[in-house]
Formats: sequence, structure tokens, C-alpha cells
Amino acid sequence: MCSSRSYWRIVIHVILLLCLLPSLSNAQQAVSYEQLLNKVKAGVDDATLIRQIEESPIVYIVDLQQIEELRKAGASDAVIAAFQQDRVRSKDVITDFILIFDCSNSMNEPAQNGQSKMQVAKTTVAELIDMIPIGMPTSMIVYGHNVEEKCEAVKIGRPLTPLSGPDKAELRQFVMGLQPAGWTPIAKSLRVAGEVLDSKMDAYTGIVLISDGKETCGGDPASEARILAARHNIEFHVVGFDVDDDTRRQLENIARLGGGKYQGASSPEDLKGALKSVTDQINEAQQRLKDLAKQKEAELAAQRARAAELDKQLADRERQRQEAQALADRMASEKDLANEKLQDMERSLADRMKEIGDLNKAADAAAAALKSAKKTHDDLQAEHEKALADAGQKQDALREKLDDRMKEIAALNKAADATAAALDAAKKQQRDLQAEHAKALAEAEKQKDALRDKAADTAKQLAESMKNAKDLADQNARLADKQRAAEADRDRIAALLDAERKKGVALASDLAKSAHDLAALQRAADRAARQAADQLAAAERMKKSLTDQLDRANENAKNDAKRLATMRDAANDRADALAAELAEQGRRYDRELSDAEGRLNELASMKADVERQLADLLAQQEHAKNRPYNLASIDRGGRVVDAPSQLDDRQHGVQNLLRDGGIYRVPGRNPVSVVLAFENDQIADISQLRINPAGGPDSKNWVRNVRVEYSTTYSFTDFQPMLSVELAPQDQWIEFDLQPLVEARYLRITLLENFGGDAMECGRIEVVGKISESERDYPMELTNFASSQNGGSVSTKPNAHDEYHWGALHLIDGSPGRSWSSPIGTTTENATIRLAASTKIQFITVNPYSPSDSINWATRAAISVANSGGSFYDVGTIDLTAVGQEHVLRLNEAVDASLVRVELTSSQDASAVECSEVKVYGPTSPETEVRIDEVSLID
Repeated sequence: MCSSRSYWRIVIHVILLLCLLPSLSNAQQAVSYEQLLNKVKAGVDDATLIRQIEESPIVYIVDLQQIEELRKAGASDAVIAAFQQDRVRSKDVITDFILIFDCSNSMNEPAQNGQSKMQVAKTTVAELIDMIPIGMPTSMIVYGHNVEEKCEAVKIGRPLTPLSGPDKAELRQFVMGLQPAGWTPIAKSLRVAGEVLDSKMDAYTGIVLISDGKETCGGDPASEARILAARHNIEFHVVGFDVDDDTRRQLENIARLGGGKYQGASSPEDLKGALKSVTDQINEAQQRLKDLAKQKEAELAAQRARAAELDKQLADRERQRQEAQALADRMASEKDLANEKLQDMERSLADRMKEIGDLNKAADAAAAALKSAKKTHDDLQAEHEKALADAGQKQDALREKLDDRMKEIAALNKAADATAAALDAAKKQQRDLQAEHAKALAEAEKQKDALRDKAADTAKQLAESMKNAKDLADQNARLADKQRAAEADRDRIAALLDAERKKGVALASDLAKSAHDLAALQRAADRAARQAADQLAAAERMKKSLTDQLDRANENAKNDAKRLATMRDAANDRADALAAELAEQGRRYDRELSDAEGRLNELASMKADVERQLADLLAQQEHAKNRPYNLASIDRGGRVVDAPSQLDDRQHGVQNLLRDGGIYRVPGRNPVSVVLAFENDQIADISQLRINPAGGPDSKNWVRNVRVEYSTTYSFTDFQPMLSVELAPQDQWIEFDLQPLVEARYLRITLLENFGGDAMECGRIEVVGKISESERDYPMELTNFASSQNGGSVSTKPNAHDEYHWGALHLIDGSPGRSWSSPIGTTTENATIRLAASTKIQFITVNPYSPSDSINWATRAAISVANSGGSFYDVGTIDLTAVGQEHVLRLNEAVDASLVRVELTSSQDASAVECSEVKVYGPTSPETEVRIDEVSLID
């Protein structure tokens, strides 16, 4: 399904083809993207650039790269938005359609097929209605339908509103119900078509006029066609049905001056054939525009897919960045853990070296103890030999106490056995210590092998090895204690021997007697000596074994220290390499992260651009509510509500005050007021007023003094002064800042005086501000019931200078530049205005303006009202000043009336009495089909 915007674009192009393709000769000059880019670089102002973009027939489609190129060149957001705007250009596509249908009496004549012209035309027009696309603003105007109304018989059968399906059926029913009856006021029908279009100045309208005869009401339809083409963007086609040569020439002239084409139809088939090309082009346009809609939809889908892809890439980049950051954090943690393990290994190695030093000290102490034990043994042996010598001398004494001696020897042997057992235990402990040391060395070797993989386990095993070494030191300490015990035994034995020497003298005789026992004793002593020698040899071997063990332990410790140093160096090298690798990887990740962040920023920017483009495509016409703008701009809803005069409707029209392309020029130097309104007649907060007085080449005609007033109620009353300024004759904007802000619904700008020229001119006016966001209670809506558009008419016409330029109908037609004037010599005249029905009226306004000398302007207006069949009664008098603006009479309360009589009087010095317009305002009822702001202005 295509979007609403694409749908309307299809509708607009179908209507364009419905009224035939526009002429290419009037196309605006194309400006390429490269030319506009160079102008941006050259510093051309935004207003000029935007105007050239909007006037160019090229529809620009800019991508993200071109948008960035424009930004770098200095383009503002407004210029870029103008490039992206999906425009519908005048002279490109038709937006509205008006059918003008002839219902004059001549349509009763028979056509070639025997039917009346009217019946053929109605059938053909009904077929044409079926081809109008749903939603296209469509209007139908008929003329000649009422014989009683004569030249006033022009009716808007359908207002210019969007056409729905039920509307089509209703419009066909309306067409089929028409009956030809009256005259042929072609000129007035064209004028009414222009008035219908005055409310849609930016439309490009297809107009089809179907007629079988020429103007019969004295009007100038060719001139009206020229005016219609000059003030509106139209595609004009005239179809002449079974006409004679004079009528054909007039219709051709109408088409030519209206900038359109003429097509003749002499038969029903020709009439259908004249519109057959429309049907063919509709079918062709439908297919072509469907293809265009599909292409636009595909482009939009591609942009959305691209946006989704960018979102996905953005998510992938974010995930990669997070993974890289997690890896960097993990590697940094591993590096810290490796450093901690290396420091633990160094501390463990230092503790191990300290324990090995303590073990060496213990081994040296044990060697010193063994040396002392050997010396003690030597001394003991010498003393024993000496004792034996003494024993020989005291053999006799010894024999006497042999039994006691044997007991003592037995005790000595027992002590020796205990000493031997202690030595054996010490030897066993030494062997156990050696085995434990070997086991500790094996464990250390295992720890060394496992250190490469598990530093923590190595530290634990090293701690266990240190514990075993400590146990070995404790065992050496116990061995020293045992050696001290042996020395104590030695002292005790020495004491016993000393006692024996003393006894030996006494026992000498006993020893002599006991020679045989002495020999046995000698043998026992020899055995004891041998045992002691064996014990000494065993101690030496133990010492040597212990020394070897200590040497091996020292060597192993040194080797372990070397290996640990090698491992530490390798660990340091590995740590340095790992740190370098981590640093390089970190830098690489930083670069990748920086690239990813740059890409993320780029993707985010691209995403924002895509979202902005999508938003622009969906809301191109949305106004910036919080940003002041030119409230008076036609493009932003600004409009002219009232203006009594303008020189012409093109280069010097009043609408030029609000747009580029011309100036506002009023004939004569009389003061004249222009009333402006903003979007939907809302109240606005105005912060600045900007005026450029520059008009035509003669600066004497430029406006010099300006008075500005504002109203928050209606466009004709309750005005308060805002400012009065005197301008210099310079072609430049003059700004007036307003502090505090001015709240206004309408602005009345009065051009009071020029620089001495014969005309009043002004270039442009801008009103800067924004629509008020505060809740408002607006006054009741009013309708100008005197307007001819709302059914008003002049029932009692006053005398007029002439009916065309100065006719009484100008009092209610709302056309600037056209006024009423009495004949020369008359200074008082009455005009009675008939309303469409009896209604309540609250205000009556009179604008005395006339393009002639202001001395003839009406200076007083006496107002009286009546209902049909009733008498007139006075309701008030208006004193008029010589300013071209509405002067108001406010009734104290609304009165019911269907007739309003205005008695206009000029000054005594006047040669006539003149007036521009009379309006009668009353509350708008729900049945009223027009808005109060529908003021017809020629553009």
C-alpha cells in the first residue's frame, strides 16, 4: 500500500493529465545541484538559495554524502531541508479542477443525433466526472440556468472541495438535473471562477469551459480570461460545441488570452472525442504514476533497510568494542597475577636460601660435637691405658674386690651398651634424616618441574621442603643433646675410673691373685676398646655421610637457586614479553576501538541523517512551533484579509507585500490600509516587524510614513496602536523589535504618505513571531452577509458614473481597485443591499476609498435597516475619514434584518460621492457555508 503522500501525488498527477499536459514553454529555468553547491560555497544568502531550489523544475534527491558535502560548504539546515523537500510545483502538476458549464437557452437546440445539445453535454460531462480521481478538490460553475436572473445567472454548483465517491454521484445528479433557460454571461462565470480561486493562491488549477454560444451580457470574457490567467496558475481549455464562426472566433480568443487551448466539437461524437484524449492520458498517467509511487516506496523501503543495517552494524561494533575491552581487562588481570606469582616465588626462594644457611650452621655444629666426642674418647682411652697400668700394680687389690668390680664393669658395659644404642639411634636418625632430605630433594625436583605450569603448587612444595629441613635441624639438635649426654656418661665413667684408681692400690693384691680374672677382664676391656673404636669409626662415617649429605644439600640448594634464578629470569622475560604483547595488543585494541568509535559515530550520524530524512519525508509541512518565523508568509498561512485598492493584479497586486516577485502599488497618494491575518486566523506572539519600502524605479512613490495597529478580535474593529514610523527611501529591510511581545490576531498597516510621487508603493512586509500556544477564547465567528458570494445583492442601485468601472455591484464584490461613484454633480446617494435571508446583524462597515481624488470620498454614511415588507429605521451614522480602511458601526445588540440602506454623502466641495465597499456582519450560523475570512482579493 502506498503512503498518503504518494497517494496524493498520484491524485495530483492524474488531475494534471486530466486537464492535458502543461505547456513546457513556461517552465522555470533548471538549476543543477552542482550550480547550487557552488552558490553555497560563494556565500549566497539562504532566501535566494531556497527560492531558486523551489522555482527549479528539478526535484532534487540528495544522499547522505551530498548532505555532508553541503554542510561542509556552509549550507544551513533550512537550505538542506529545501533540497530534501518533496515538492509539488506550480506548472508541474494540477492540484484543483473547475468545470464551467453552459446552461443557456441555446443548449436546447438539437444536436446532430437528434438529442438536444444539453442532453449530449450532460451525458459527456457525467462520463468526465467519473474520471476525476477521488480526493481531488473539484468545483463546478454553471451559467444561464435561470432566465429571471438574466446576466446574474451564474451559480457555484459545487464549491472547491475534495471530491469523494458520494460527491461524484451527487455531482452527476446535479448535472443531469440542469435545464437550459437563460442568457450567456461567460465573462461573469470566469470572474466567479477567479473569486473561487482567490482562497487558494498556491494552487495550479485545471479549468475547462464548455459553451455553445458567445457572450450575450455585454461582458468581455477575453479580458476576464486574461485577468484569470494573470492572477492564478491555471491550465485553461475551452470546448466549443456546435458553434458558428463568430462564436468560434470569440471562444478561440478567450482560450488564447487565457493562455489555454481551444477544441471544437460539431457533433456529439466530436464532443466526446474532444475529451477522449483526457481519458487516454488518465490511463497512461495512472500507470506511469503508479510506477512512480512504487519507485518512491522502494526508495523509502531501501532507506529504512539501510537504517536497519546501520543499526545492526552499530550493535556489532558495540559488541566488538565490549569484547576487546573485556579481553584487555582480562590480559591486564593475568599480567598482575603473573607479577604476584613471580614475587611469591622470589620470596619463597629467599626463605629457602635462609633455611639452607641455617641447615649448614647446624651441620657445622654437629661436626664440632663429633670432633669433641672423638677427643673425649681418645682422652678416655689414654686414661684407660693408664688405669690398666695402675691396675697391674694394684692387681692384688683388685682381686679382693673383683666381684664389686665385675658389677661395676657390668654397669659400665650397660652404660656402653646404652651409649652404643644411642649411637645406633643417632645413626638411624641420621639415615632417616638423609632419606627425608633425599625425599625433600626429590620433592624439590618435582616442584622445579611443576614450577613452569603451577607456580602456586611449587611455592607450597617449597614450603613443605623447608618444613622438612627444619625438622632435620631439630633432629641435629637432638643428636647434639645425645652427644652431650654421652659426654656426661664419659665424665661419670672418668669419675668411676678415678675411684677405681684409688681402689686399685687396695686391690693390687687382689689383682695379682686374680690374674686369670684379670686376663678375662683384659679381654673384656679389649672388646670394650674395639667397640669404642668401632663406635668412633661409625661416628666418623656418620660425620662423613652427614658432611656429604650437607654438601649435596648445599650443591642442590645452589642448583635450585640457579634454576630458580633461571626460572625467575625466564619468568621476567616472559612477563616483559607478555607485558609488551599486552601493550601492543592494547594499542591495537585502542586503535580498533578508536576506529570502531569513529565508525560508530559515523554510523550514528548516518542513522541520524536517515531518521531526519524519514522525518522530513513524513512531516515536511510541519511548522517549527518554538521558533519565530515570518507569520505573514503565504507559505506559512499568512494572507491579506482586506485591501481597498491595487494598481493591477500582477506586478502591483497587494499579495506582493507577502511574497517575492512584485511590489504593491496604489494609484494616487491617498492613505490606504491593508489588513493581514496569520495561519487560520489564530492569535500570534509578534516579536519583530520588518518593512522594505522599495517599490518601483521612482523612489518618490515609495511609502514614507506607516502606521501599524493590531486587534485580537476582528479584522475591522478593536484596533490598538502598535507603532508609527517614518521610513527612509532606501531599498533595504528596516526592522522594529517589539518588547514586550505583542499579541495580535490581525494587523492593520496604513500607508499614510509617500515622498511626493503620484502613487503609493511598498515592497515587502514581514511579521516575525509564532502562533501563541496559550489557550484562547476567540470571539464569535461573523459572516459578511452583504457579500455577493454569500447571496447579497444591491436591490436598489444608486445612480452610478458607469456600470462597469463604477457600478453599484462593486460595493459588495470585494474586489480591490473597483469602487462605486455617483454621476458628476451628485454628492448624496442611497444604496439598498438585500441579504440572502433575514438574519441578525451586529456590525456595518464602510470603506470610503476611491482611486480618484479623496475630495470625492464619502464623509458620512447613515445606516437604516428593515425586514422584507417592513419599514426602515435608523441604526446609526458613521463619520468617514480620508483613509482607505473599514469604518465600523457597532450595534448595541444584534438586530434582525434582510435589507440594509446606506445613505452616502460627500463634502460640499466634492463633484461626486464615491465609496469602495459596504459590509454587513452577523453571527455565523451552523447553516452558513462560508467562513468570515473568505474575502475576495485579486492576485
